[in-house]
Amino acid sequence: MADLPYLSGSDIRDKFLKFYEARAHKILPSASLIPEDPTVMLTIAGMLPFKPIFLGQRKAPSPRATSSQKCIRTNDIENVGRTARHHTFFEMLGNFSFGDYFKEEAIAWAWELSTQVYGLPAERIVPSVFEEDDEAFAIWRDQIGIAENRIQRMGKKDNFWQSGITGPCGPCSELYYDFHPELGDEQIDLEDDSRFIEFYNLVFMQYNRDIEGDLTPLEDKNIDTGLGLERMAQILQQVPNNFETDLILPIIKTAAEIAEINYNQADEQTKISLKVIGDHVRAVVHLIADGVTASNTDRGYILRRLIRRVIRHGRLIGIEGNFINQVAQTAIALAESAYPTVRERENFIKSQLQREETQFLKTLARGEKLLAEIIAKTANLSQPKISGKDAFELYDTYGFPLELTQEIAEEQGLSIDLEGFEREMEEQKTRSQDSHEAIDLMTQNALGEIAKRSDETSFLGYSKLVTQSQIMGIVVNNNDHESKGVSLKDSLRIARNAPTAGAGDRVQIILDQTPFYGESGGQIGDRGYLSGDDVLIRIEDVQKEGNILVHKGKVERGTVKVGDVVNATIDRACRRRVQANHTATHLLQAALKKIVDDSVSQAGSLVNFDRLRFDFNSPRALTADDIQQVEELVNTWISEAHEADVNIMPIAEAKAKGATAMFGEKYGDEVRVIDFPGVSMELCGGTHVTNTAEIGVFKIISETGIASGVRRIEAVAGAAILDYLNVRDKVVKELSSTFKIKPEEISDRVNSLQNELKATQKELEAVKQELALFKSDSLLSQAETMGEYKILVANMGDMDAKSLQSAAERLQQKLGEAAVVIASIPEPGKVSLVAAFSQKVIKEKQLQAGKFIGAIAKICGGGGGGRPNLAQAGARDASKLDEALATAKQQLIQALS
Repeated sequence: MADLPYLSGSDIRDKFLKFYEARAHKILPSASLIPEDPTVMLTIAGMLPFKPIFLGQRKAPSPRATSSQKCIRTNDIENVGRTARHHTFFEMLGNFSFGDYFKEEAIAWAWELSTQVYGLPAERIVPSVFEEDDEAFAIWRDQIGIAENRIQRMGKKDNFWQSGITGPCGPCSELYYDFHPELGDEQIDLEDDSRFIEFYNLVFMQYNRDIEGDLTPLEDKNIDTGLGLERMAQILQQVPNNFETDLILPIIKTAAEIAEINYNQADEQTKISLKVIGDHVRAVVHLIADGVTASNTDRGYILRRLIRRVIRHGRLIGIEGNFINQVAQTAIALAESAYPTVRERENFIKSQLQREETQFLKTLARGEKLLAEIIAKTANLSQPKISGKDAFELYDTYGFPLELTQEIAEEQGLSIDLEGFEREMEEQKTRSQDSHEAIDLMTQNALGEIAKRSDETSFLGYSKLVTQSQIMGIVVNNNDHESKGVSLKDSLRIARNAPTAGAGDRVQIILDQTPFYGESGGQIGDRGYLSGDDVLIRIEDVQKEGNILVHKGKVERGTVKVGDVVNATIDRACRRRVQANHTATHLLQAALKKIVDDSVSQAGSLVNFDRLRFDFNSPRALTADDIQQVEELVNTWISEAHEADVNIMPIAEAKAKGATAMFGEKYGDEVRVIDFPGVSMELCGGTHVTNTAEIGVFKIISETGIASGVRRIEAVAGAAILDYLNVRDKVVKELSSTFKIKPEEISDRVNSLQNELKATQKELEAVKQELALFKSDSLLSQAETMGEYKILVANMGDMDAKSLQSAAERLQQKLGEAAVVIASIPEPGKVSLVAAFSQKVIKEKQLQAGKFIGAIAKICGGGGGGRPNLAQAGARDASKLDEALATAKQQLIQALS
């Protein structure tokens, strides 16, 4: 074992940041796991927060930067716990240069940090370089002093970084730690995970790749590096895997104590489950702390899936009931020194985990029930095998582990289509990777090129509705004319950085200054026009891309080119509508805090021209009285005509004054504060009314739950109220005309019709019951006598399930000591079966209606059960009903004769 200094994970992180801070790097805090980049679902790499800088869309906060970035990746989730180094949550330590230093400094500092700060023996470090990068090879050989045979030249797959077909790219140099240097340097294989671990990756971003695939040297070369905190901890703490470092092992030990297990003495499968719990609990704590809420879509689904995997693996090691918050407590304690937010959000994290765990334990019970139905359906097939699709649905939807499905199936003499399961798994992985696991620089490359040549767009829209603006760049995107079969290269040419655009072209235009608000903070972008001499461009949307505003629209007439000066005019009516809705959103949040709970916090919002949508974390559901009080309070504030006080101030001062910030939102050193004194104070860059009286009126349309602990209110305000009222007025007039009544009488008339309908339905139900009993009585003469018992098996046609049960009970009672089995097909594709047995049949012949009818239903592809004397079952295959009834009769004759 190597003689290495023991460093805690916290020490490794601190030493990295301080090392680069001493070399003029600005320490930046970790960005949220919810990225600004809309093309990526979660922050999956340390460089992601710097993407706009690498694209030239945003100015760097400093020529040199360093950070410890939280990351989440789930594309290899099945490998977590099974390999030494796969994680969902991990920390990436990085140093970055934005057009400042390059290869010599990056390599020299990486070597100095590794050998002098972390104390890694020089003979245990093996560097790799891109096979064509002679410059990096020479630096390692001549300046660092590494022998040539230890510097490994690697191909494009391993040592050339690129994000897409086009955009910034460059060679890499990676540092590997050698666990077994005694094996010598003659046959070094960096793919040998038992000997080598990559711990530091240096990316030399020196080229731009164009659509033809040609590489052009970048004017400003960048450095992007990543050192895996967990990997360095494994090396310096000299443990066999990342999970047994002080970053994760305390979490594992907490779970082991709950399960009354000794981790060191546990078998391999138990260790895998404990490692999964350790990894995933870190992930879910940070995801929730950063504002992700569990749901069935997007990043909310990723969170829910991770939580369910924790619970599932807890059950596999014998933990029953709720336990996740005990483990989360340890994860929070480990993280709080580096990420104080997790402690600040502790109560919210625990409440989310508690809700998800409780709900999933119920879901798991439903999964067990579904598995029983699948087994019943499968048992009667000619080749009894549970389909891969069914097994995967149990796994993915109900959190049922495949191994548990296999175990239960084997007990029933069934197998599982594992190949089919794997196909379903691969399809899901492909969907996940295609949608979420790539950092796409390519799609924004044309805008990035313009941004590099342009200064930041000056937004003048707080005070001006019209400006004279110069066109700094045009991207023509004529997808309207794109046909199927266009190659990727050709489709990229369709979106081109062009000097001119003509009538009919769809365009994205960058101006030097603009009154148009770019979509952000939940507020939709402005609409309006760009006009000039015989030129008119309709602007339909405005988006922020880094520090520039992109005006998207269509050239209605004329030709426009880069350098032209145009009149930029926003649609004033649309602006007034969106201002009213945005200010109303602020008032709504303030009212919710007063009426519902002070802990209410924004979880998302949408402010457009027609309505507003406000998502918020809430400890409880809202009552009808809550909603009325909130609406009344907002309208009171509107009528009181509160003046807006808008100021720019340091963020610390704004928070000290009590301004509400959107959790997870990134703010600069200075912020814009929208204050309606005594009512609401928020950090916000959006457009607002100058006085609450301008809103006019506010109306809540709906309030619903959208996820565990997250509610959604939709509302309208200002001029949009008229549209809302017009729609409802039209409906009221139509109802009044149809029923020939006054509007105020509609409610009573609807209630009356509902009561009449219920009475009619009851009468119809009674008639059906009488008809069923009459039909059943006609069957009494068909009963067969078997000694002291009577048997009746019959098809009752299309009788509904409720009537069928009543008929079976009546027949059994009239026949006395009897066994009755009757069935019906109440609708196409649906079979109902009922068994009614007398007490003597149950006690002396050991027959139970529930078990008997459940087995018969399997013949028709169904299942069911109930009490020993009365039971009902359902099925789908009506073509097998005659066979099922014949089998039932035969079995009853054998049992009762």
